[in-house]
Amino acid sequence: MQRIILWVSAVLLFGSTATIGQPISSPTEFHPQVFDVQQYVADLTIRTPANKWVNGRVDILVRWLENISAPTFPLHARGIGIDSVWFQGAWREFASRGTMADDTFHFRVALDEPVTAGDVDTITVYYSGAMTTEGGPGAWGGVWYEGQVLYALGVGFYNSSVSATQHWMPCYDHPSDKAAFRGTFRVPHNQVVASIGILTAVEPPSGDSLQAYVWEEQRPTASYLYTFAIGQFTKLELADGGRPYEFYSLAADTSASAVTYRLVPRMAALFGRLFGPYPFDKIGYVNTRKGAMEHQTMISMPLSEVNRRDTTSSIAAHELAHQWFGDAVSPEDFRHAWLTESFATYAEAAWQEELFGWTAYLQTLTSSIQEYRENISRNEGVFPLFNFPRKPPSSNYPRTIYTKGQLVLAMARTLAGDEAFYSALRGYIERYRYGTATTLTMREALRPALGDRTDAFFDQWVLDKGWPQISVTMTPDHSSWRATLRQTQHMSSLGWPLFTAVPLNLVYRDLTTGQLVDTVVVMTTDTMTLEVASPADFAINTGTRCRSLIEVTSVTTVMEPQLDSYGFELHPNPAYDSATVSRYQADDDVLVEVYDAAGRQMFSAILLEGSFLLDLEIASWPAGSYTIRMISHAWASALPLLIVR
Repeated sequence: MQRIILWVSAVLLFGSTATIGQPISSPTEFHPQVFDVQQYVADLTIRTPANKWVNGRVDILVRWLENISAPTFPLHARGIGIDSVWFQGAWREFASRGTMADDTFHFRVALDEPVTAGDVDTITVYYSGAMTTEGGPGAWGGVWYEGQVLYALGVGFYNSSVSATQHWMPCYDHPSDKAAFRGTFRVPHNQVVASIGILTAVEPPSGDSLQAYVWEEQRPTASYLYTFAIGQFTKLELADGGRPYEFYSLAADTSASAVTYRLVPRMAALFGRLFGPYPFDKIGYVNTRKGAMEHQTMISMPLSEVNRRDTTSSIAAHELAHQWFGDAVSPEDFRHAWLTESFATYAEAAWQEELFGWTAYLQTLTSSIQEYRENISRNEGVFPLFNFPRKPPSSNYPRTIYTKGQLVLAMARTLAGDEAFYSALRGYIERYRYGTATTLTMREALRPALGDRTDAFFDQWVLDKGWPQISVTMTPDHSSWRATLRQTQHMSSLGWPLFTAVPLNLVYRDLTTGQLVDTVVVMTTDTMTLEVASPADFAINTGTRCRSLIEVTSVTTVMEPQLDSYGFELHPNPAYDSATVSRYQADDDVLVEVYDAAGRQMFSAILLEGSFLLDLEIASWPAGSYTIRMISHAWASALPLLIVR
């Protein structure tokens, strides 16, 4: 009750002067501020984790960037109450700005003292209250008490603010202002605290049976990457090259944790080779009911994943990769969230490549193409990676920026080549480490790798929406066939662009040697042609070189004049899991056979004379090019079949 009265009196005293100061950054719009937060020094007392109540103090060390006669300072806080704010030894007035539904809701503090550029001052905030979640359907971010563990998740999927640290600590909760953190967590003597950085001290229980854990992260950290977890944890430790690996688990889950986390050092070694040296002092995971979340050096890992006992866990790899993409280099604002999620999801594919080889990498991408085109794009809509819509059916973190983003990066790797691609990523991490970046930053970082294709690639694949829809026409040309590929999406009502940097893995039989060619060509216009030996041996996106986010919408074979399909039809073509061969009338028995591109027979049946429908169950057949042969005692014919996944 006392805290509510203080809020009201602060508003009455402060009144309209709360408008003084720089416009605050929103989750999707960055505004430069007149300050740079250097460090948050927090002291939290949590006597009963189950009720989520906190009594806290946070000292905010602020470096001023300009000389200001009467500065103000913005504080984000949701659910918890600000009891008082102190600056230079005096109590300061503060008032709320906006409503809780606003994405920029905050409290504005009137400091009322001149400040000088370059000086570092301390703003002290006392606060208390029950820590909250983002609220609403599908709530994820904020502070939770589940399974006898109290823990914080740094972002929400549907909250207007995106960042969720403001649910447990007043702060300038925007990724553009990264700061160091030191947290003292005072908890019951039977509880253990896991947090970001290095555990620097454990103070024994005091007279009120509270003990204190002191965690310190000296590296600049985006506020959404702060976290804590409180529970009766056991700490599992590994050593690798002197770097500590710490895994916090309840006793019942330690066995599963030991299995699940066993290959984390190998993950770290892989990402170190690909992206550069690990940027922090420790690698930590803590088991929580919800997750996964890439809090800097202390990843919240969902208990359901831990209990799978999967040492190859793609989720563990995804969150670890965030320590480079998202943590070491953070997005300037959340329009650029693809810079974190796309790269971490790409790292999942790289992890599969490390474990199981190139074929597994390609299969991961193939599955992602199918999932994005057939499910994600239909459920969420089709939109760009940058500055995507956030209202349902999308969210703050739509699956599009994960799965499409993974595929876009895989295509960039194909266009650039491995050495140039990974060199560019290492350069990006090195140059912007412990800072922030934007989509423009990444475009320039990849320019040495992508060269003249850079602008077109980003314009079409990152800033625009959709994917190439390609029709294929096979036309006889004397002793060979002409394959004509046409992009059609830009001529439709979809509003998608013409893609001019499309790597295509083509497989076809060479006219001269008769050998199958498995190669990558780059489609730079709406139409391209090439000469092949046979339609039956032609395939797109099914070779061994790469995978691209494309859609083959039709394959039309113009038969040679002396050939006749004898009234046979095939639908659909391309096909996914089933195809039907039909004929209205046949005056003889017909042998129907299906062969793959290597000449292996996949199907054989004899159909008696008369009309028929033949359903081919092809769900288990690999994607690629097939030939359907129909043979009677008097004639023979063939139809090409293309299976896409």
